[in-house]
Amino acid sequence: MTLLPTMEETGIFDTIFSRPAKQAIYLILANVEEAAKLHHTYIPNRPLPNSEQSRIRRIIKYLNKAIQLTRTASEGEAFLIPKALSIKIFLETLLRNTIITEERFEDTAAQLMEALQKPEQQRCSSLVLCSSLECVFWQTMMGAIAAPDARIKKFYTLSLRRISIALALTSWQDALVILQRFLWIPSVLSALANQTMAEILHPEGPTSIEAIHSVFGRLLWRTTVKLGPFNNHWILIAYGLS
Repeated sequence: MTLLPTMEETGIFDTIFSRPAKQAIYLILANVEEAAKLHHTYIPNRPLPNSEQSRIRRIIKYLNKAIQLTRTASEGEAFLIPKALSIKIFLETLLRNTIITEERFEDTAAQLMEALQKPEQQRCSSLVLCSSLECVFWQTMMGAIAAPDARIKKFYTLSLRRISIALALTSWQDALVILQRFLWIPSVLSALANQTMAEILHPEGPTSIEAIHSVFGRLLWRTTVKLGPFNNHWILIAYGLS
C-alpha cells in the first residue's frame, strides 16, 4: 500500500527507522498482507465465516499493538499511525457490514482525524518516501466512510476536497482507480465512497471541484513541474494536509 515493502528490500529500512517504528512497520506489513487476502475470500451478501471473523479481530489486535509502538517512536515516524488506523477502519467496516454485532467502531474514525491533525503530520519528514498523496486520499476516504457524526465527516470532506484538487480528480471513476490500489472491497465500500465523492465534486454553491480546477489548474500544473520527484507529497504540504 506504500513504498515501505520496497524500502525493506533495499536495506535502507534498518537504518532510517527507530526500533519501535521498525517493530510497528513489520506488524503493519504482515497484517496488511493478511487483510489483502480478504479480497479473494470475501463473498458479497454472505455472512463472514467464524474463521474469517477471528482472523480480522486478530489483525486488529496486532494493528493496535503497532499503534502503541509508534506512539513511543519519534515524531517523524508518526505517519505510521494513520496507516494502521485506516487499515483498522477497513476491517471494522467489513465486520459491521457482514455480521450482526454490538461492537462499536466509531472511535477509530475520530482517532484517525486526531492523528491527521497533529502538528507532526503537517511537517515535511525525511521519511516522505514512505507515503504518497494517493495513500493519504485512501486513508482520508476510510475516515469519511466511518465518520460517526457531522463534525468528523466535515473534517474528512474538506480534506478530501483539497486532496482531490491536488490529484486532479474530477469524477468518481478517477477516485475509484486510486482507491482500488489499496485495501478495497467494492461491494462493501464503493457506495459510501461514491456518495462522499458526490458531495465533494458537486457541493452546493459555486465551489465545486470543476470550478476550482478552472481557476487553479495551471497553478497546480506549474507546482507539479517545479516540485520534482516527490511532487505529490509536496503538493499536499502546500494545501496544509501533509
